[in-house]
Amino acid sequence: MNRKIFVLEILVGICGFVLVMLFGVKGFAALALYAFVPLFRKKHIGVTETSDKCKFHKTNNITFVVSFFLIALLFFLRTFEISVNQPLIINDIWLYLYVFIILFVHGIVGLIIDKEQNSF
Repeated sequence: MNRKIFVLEILVGICGFVLVMLFGVKGFAALALYAFVPLFRKKHIGVTETSDKCKFHKTNNITFVVSFFLIALLFFLRTFEISVNQPLIINDIWLYLYVFIILFVHGIVGLIIDKEQNSF
C-alpha cells in the first residue's frame, strides 16, 4: 500500500474537520481534495499481492471498530454548541464531522499497519 495515500487522508481529514467546524456544511467541500488519491495509486498488472489485500482488510477492520466508538462519542456530544463565527450545534453537522474523522483515522491506522508490516 502507498503511504502517500494515507498521508493525504490524514491531511484531508484535518482540513475538512477544521473547515466544517468553521463554516458548517460549506466546509464539506474540502472532500474534493480526496480526488487526488488516484494520482498516488500504483497500477497493478495482474493479480494484486495477498499482503496488500491483508493490509487493506486489516486497516478497514480497525477503522470500522474505531469509527463505531467515535459515532457513539458524537452521539453524546450532539448538543454541544460551538461559537466560532455563528453558533454551530454538533447535531447539525455531525455527519460531516464524522466523514472527516474517519478519513483521518483511516490514514493513521494505515500508516501504523504499513510501518508494522514493513518492519518484518
